[in-house]
Amino acid sequence: MEEIETRLFVEFHSSRIASMAAHAVTEMQGLRPGGLFAAEARISNLWEEACWALHEHSDTMAGEAASSVLRQFSQAEVSCLSDEELRLHCYLITDECDEEGMPWADAEAVASKVAEEIRWRASHFDIDRLSRG
Repeated sequence: MEEIETRLFVEFHSSRIASMAAHAVTEMQGLRPGGLFAAEARISNLWEEACWALHEHSDTMAGEAASSVLRQFSQAEVSCLSDEELRLHCYLITDECDEEGMPWADAEAVASKVAEEIRWRASHFDIDRLSRG
């Protein structure tokens, strides 16, 4: 692939992953929290609850539950992609190919990338504003 094509392809991939992650976060912000940490923090939506669990809570089950929520939202985002777009993303992130040498349309591999981006956003969330006290 030519250098300019490679750069454009990588930029498209990165932009779409970021866009899907941003949409997932917006969706989570529109949902009520489960209330697990109501006594500990001022949490008003599912996104804040997941961020709190990933940042602050020593309960590994809560952290795993938050990670599961992120995966579910990532999978929902990726489920809307065409096989062609999935293949484009997989071309960059996997080495798996079909018998013709084309990358598989591996939705789980792409969802993992979206989940990584959501987790990165959660790691930069200012949880101090949620603290009671």
